[in-house]
Amino acid sequence: MMTAQGVRIGDSAQLPLNQHWSQHQAGRAVIYGIRPENVAIAEAGAMNALPLEVSLVEPTGLSELIHGSLLGHDIMLFTTQRSGAQAGDILPVTIDADRAMLFDADSQKRL
Repeated sequence: MMTAQGVRIGDSAQLPLNQHWSQHQAGRAVIYGIRPENVAIAEAGAMNALPLEVSLVEPTGLSELIHGSLLGHDIMLFTTQRSGAQAGDILPVTIDADRAMLFDADSQKRL
């Protein structure tokens, strides 16, 4: 559900939105999309960090694809740093709100 502060997931968590989206209708049901390269590992205790529960780490040569669950939703993260993460770890991550894509929940068309 879109709010003035972001997209609400569950009872209290908010996914960030840039100012363009935050000016749209609050209360609208949306699907939040983000590409793996627009999710970043954050420093522990970083402001606006969200908890990613790691389910799989795929080393791909110069990079890693980290699969996991963010607030109960499957997500993937692409990084060129060696995270040292393993299945079961909780990684703090941030989302580049300027790169988020929103889709209408009913029609699934991009807004």
